[in-house]
Amino acid sequence: MTEGENKGGRPYDLEERTELFAKRCRELIRRLPRTVTNVEDARQLVRASGSVAGNYLEANDSLSKKDFRMRIKICRKESKENMYDTEHKALFAAIRKGEPINNGDYMCKSTLVAMMCRMSAYTGKTIYWDAEGAKADKAQNPAIVLDSKEDLSPPKYEFGPLEVAPIPVPGQTKFI
Repeated sequence: MTEGENKGGRPYDLEERTELFAKRCRELIRRLPRTVTNVEDARQLVRASGSVAGNYLEANDSLSKKDFRMRIKICRKESKENMYDTEHKALFAAIRKGEPINNGDYMCKSTLVAMMCRMSAYTGKTIYWDAEGAKADKAQNPAIVLDSKEDLSPPKYEFGPLEVAPIPVPGQTKFI
């Protein structure tokens, strides 16, 4: 019997394939270095990899055709890839290649976008990333996030109560 065939020489049935998938995930986890993030990701992978097999077994033990269809839909839904699966694939591929993933640039840019959204909501203005974006939009007196002088740090770092900042009002709060 070769890998990819069952005892009768036929392709694996879904029960066998989902069980094999869960086993392979566990084999991969055993080879990963023990880091805080890998341990957390491994816990999630163990739960997720067995979920499809468990749901498929439940579907096969269903009480009616309607019950079977509902359980198969759950199984199918669980097997679809989501953004976390894609991220895990990239992480595992990087581990296998020995190339660390550096998300620093992505994290900085996503944080800056969040700050731009907050500034836009507070001021009621369109906030631009840089002067080029404002120029392309032909904006007059543009608010450019990289030119902002806003300082969100406290006046002094010490224990105790802090001043409560004024509540921003869209259209009245100024871009600093």
